[in-house]
Amino acid sequence: MFSKLLLSGMLIFSVASKAQEVEIAGDTMLCPNSNGTAYVTSQDPIDSYQWLVRDAFTSDPFVPIPGATEATFTYSAFEYSVKEIRLGAVLFGDIYMESNILLIDGWAFLGITTMTEDDSDISTNPNDGSLMLCQGGSFDVSVMSPYTTNVLWFKNGTQVAANITTLEITGPGEYWVSGAPQECPDYVQTSLPIVVTTDPDCQLGVMNPERNAVLVYPNPVENLVKFQSGIVISAAEIINMSGQAVLKSILQTESGSFDVSGLASGIYILNLKAGNGIEHYRIIKE
Repeated sequence: MFSKLLLSGMLIFSVASKAQEVEIAGDTMLCPNSNGTAYVTSQDPIDSYQWLVRDAFTSDPFVPIPGATEATFTYSAFEYSVKEIRLGAVLFGDIYMESNILLIDGWAFLGITTMTEDDSDISTNPNDGSLMLCQGGSFDVSVMSPYTTNVLWFKNGTQVAANITTLEITGPGEYWVSGAPQECPDYVQTSLPIVVTTDPDCQLGVMNPERNAVLVYPNPVENLVKFQSGIVISAAEIINMSGQAVLKSILQTESGSFDVSGLASGIYILNLKAGNGIEHYRIIKE
């Protein structure tokens, strides 16, 4: 009897000793709108699979994922970013083991934006935010990081340039750019359109001293937009794309700043009154 029990125990120990740790690997850093796949890397034959999940950085118990009972498991960035997954496996008929843990995370990007170079050839139409270009003039528009991969520029629906981050605009039209981050080259996004019209009151080569006297920075801006001028600014206002004034100020200074941290992200027009004229500046609130 003793010898039979001893033999039985040795057999159980022998089977258990054959089972190594269950190891898994897979995609752990996902791009937006993409999928990843986890799979088994250990060599022991597995009789049954059950993939498990829990919220990352918690001590919550892992729970079974419905229907995830195959040798591989495919998961989306939308559902599984900031999750932990592991595999529960049965080996050699009745030995249950759990694998190592994979932390799934994902890239997150702000929307694609463009920056227009300050240039004496352009001004902003205060009524609709479009850019008015002097006849014969030009200016540069750049797509902002991280959207510097697979870049395509369009004018009136036709592609006009590719694989450059800065486009020189020389005439009226509706322009936009598409591009992707280097880390996620398939995550292509498209910018808001830049509408350019011809300025009928501008003659290239005739300098407007007040137009070129004011420096507005930084742009894009997060908190404070500043101005520096060689002439006295008597009043200022910021209007949104609906034409509503969201900030007004009476001034008598050549330099100053405005706190725009409370404004929603988007495009605004900064109007600065100097002398008998008003200058319009297109600013981007991040």
